[in-house]
Amino acid sequence: EDDTVALAAKHFFVQFGSDMSMENTRTVVKECINSKLLEAKSEEKWVQMVNTAHAQ
Repeated sequence: EDDTVALAAKHFFVQFGSDMSMENTRTVVKECINSKLLEAKSEEKWVQMVNTAHAQ
């Protein structure tokens, strides 16, 4: 899970740079997080985790 979040945060940076909009974060979650992981945790939780990782 941590690796997935870290990769998604890197993908975010490549796609959008430092623009930390929630819309961009949702786009990254939809592109990077598979449906099995989305079933285990809500999309909102993944958005929060990716956003936090990207901010670091």
